[in-house]
Amino acid sequence: MDPTRNPADDTDFDFDAWVRWQNLKQAWQHATAARPAPRPVVVPEPRPEPEIVYLLPVPN
Repeated sequence: MDPTRNPADDTDFDFDAWVRWQNLKQAWQHATAARPAPRPVVVPEPRPEPEIVYLLPVPN
């Protein structure tokens, strides 16, 4: 259906179904807006690898 036309002119258009769809769509948007946002997943930090320290000879 062309959205720029008046739906009343379309004999195949089910206006009651369209109204029900709009009501359901509005209710869904209202319900999803009321839901709390999901918390971000906390990823544990990897354990730090042990630092390898090399002892170098010190010149005298």
